[in-house]
Amino acid sequence: MISVRAASLPESDQGSLGLTGGVRSSTAPPIEWRMTILPPPPHLQKLIRLLVEPDSANNLNSDDWDLVVRVAGRAKLLGTLHGRLAQAGVLGAVPKAPRRHLAGAHAFYLHRAQMARYLLLGLTRAFDAMPEKLVLLKGAAYVAQGIPFSVGRMFDDVDLMVSRGVLDDVESRLHEAGWLSEKPDAYDQHYYRAWAHELPPMRHPRFLLQLDVHHTILPVTGRLRPDAAKLMEAAVPIPGGPWCALSPADQVLHVAVHLFQDSDCVDRFRELVDVDALIRAYGGRTLDNALPNHAAIHGLGRPLWYALRYARAWLGTPVSPELALAVDAFAPPVIVQRTMDTLVHRALFPRHPDGRPPRRSPVSHRFLAARAVWLRMPPWLLAYHATMKSLRSARRRPAIEDPGDRQ
Repeated sequence: MISVRAASLPESDQGSLGLTGGVRSSTAPPIEWRMTILPPPPHLQKLIRLLVEPDSANNLNSDDWDLVVRVAGRAKLLGTLHGRLAQAGVLGAVPKAPRRHLAGAHAFYLHRAQMARYLLLGLTRAFDAMPEKLVLLKGAAYVAQGIPFSVGRMFDDVDLMVSRGVLDDVESRLHEAGWLSEKPDAYDQHYYRAWAHELPPMRHPRFLLQLDVHHTILPVTGRLRPDAAKLMEAAVPIPGGPWCALSPADQVLHVAVHLFQDSDCVDRFRELVDVDALIRAYGGRTLDNALPNHAAIHGLGRPLWYALRYARAWLGTPVSPELALAVDAFAPPVIVQRTMDTLVHRALFPRHPDGRPPRRSPVSHRFLAARAVWLRMPPWLLAYHATMKSLRSARRRPAIEDPGDRQ
């Protein structure tokens, strides 16, 4: 089982947060998670407890709420916290001042969700009579599916995935409907179309949210290349409209790869909360079988292993012994585990709102940023892209006026 040094918490709190193994069961997984993982920073522990056990709201004082609200805001989890507390029926336990902050975040979420529904209505007209699957991803999918855990979860754009074979038709329909690319630069257009996993972002004057049209879930130049056709094949219809969503297992995998394969992990604790929420929502024998199988089919076992490792350690995500054993087959070498445990712990969590950044955090951030780029591009393309960015940046830099020119 995961062994976590949690000396900073009382034993009762360690158990409630899942910091001694994560699985709320008397039977430990038949598996040895070899490395020791540090607990979350102290300023995050009450927020995590509220997200996992909303009833703990009854145990907080005004100072606790002051910190929780500010940390949740920094972590982009304030609306999510409101949703969890409301669903548990404990909003009344929140003092008046912090409850106003929570209510404001919830109102912002409701507005954003309505904007997404309005945008999807417009897209429905643009894609009228199109037989191919139209798969919503992440935030837009959660809204369309009406998944309870996503109430309050903020998102900035609508992500749509289609088969690569119909990408030209989809783009043509969008242009006819008034959608325009946000990347007019020729190099940016080439970058997205040749090497990315999506079209350049698009905007419409009638809709406030950005639209991202994907044809897979990771860059095509990356070291991991999921089978987009099988992702589309396994996608499930969303009742009441033309939309589909990724299968439950593929939704978990998508969040895992977005966090641990296609990002630098910096200040992305919210995405680990998504992993935890998806597993709690879909958990069961079906997911236990499908998740490792889909990870093997798409070659995404390593990011899944990281996601479950840290979700179990820091959020007490309920992972069955069978799932833990199956996913352990994707574990990296011990030295890589040690390194990632240290780097992710320093980068993933939002810092204390009143504190200075730890001196070692920028180093960890640079390592993880370099790792993300290395995983996204082969060396020759990385060198070419870096050179092009430098040249374009130099061309855009305004020339320094020579004082002698004024004479």
